[in-house]
Amino acid sequence: MYFARRDRRLGPAPIPRLRKGITHPQLGDLRFGKYIPDSLEGGLPYEGRTLLLTLLSVDGERHQILDLAVKVAGSLSQIDRAARRAIAADLLDTYNDCWNGHDEQQADGTWVVVGNAPLSAEEFVAKMTLHSVSIDEGNNVTLTYDDGELFLGHYVSVASYQGADFSDAKGEISG
Repeated sequence: MYFARRDRRLGPAPIPRLRKGITHPQLGDLRFGKYIPDSLEGGLPYEGRTLLLTLLSVDGERHQILDLAVKVAGSLSQIDRAARRAIAADLLDTYNDCWNGHDEQQADGTWVVVGNAPLSAEEFVAKMTLHSVSIDEGNNVTLTYDDGELFLGHYVSVASYQGADFSDAKGEISG
């Protein structure tokens, strides 16, 4: 831990950091996050829109996370495809069995469950939109998707604990 000359009764001195952020040659402008200490946030261009990129680091591991972020940005198309495969493998049956219907009130006041036709894997993942990429220490990369209202507005996230390798990634409903 970083200690500056300071009265020991006050505890460790805060770690010095830049006020606004950094400019990275491949990732562009990264600003310090408002709510998470030592996080960097920026935009990541992808398929004609800008995704939120969040980099979380502790203990001075920022350079390793930046290197991983460059690798992820360079292979985001392949990572997105692998993450969508994980979403379909882990959540399609859950959607088709539990989430693809809703209750509808009838004129007489009774309620009827109205179900939609089951979706194929391709239809299912096509409804989702990649929203953000988060990278933290320990080689963890998480992609978060807007669910297209399939799960009533919850996000769908896919995490890899092996960096840019999403071959064993798992999809889950969150938020």
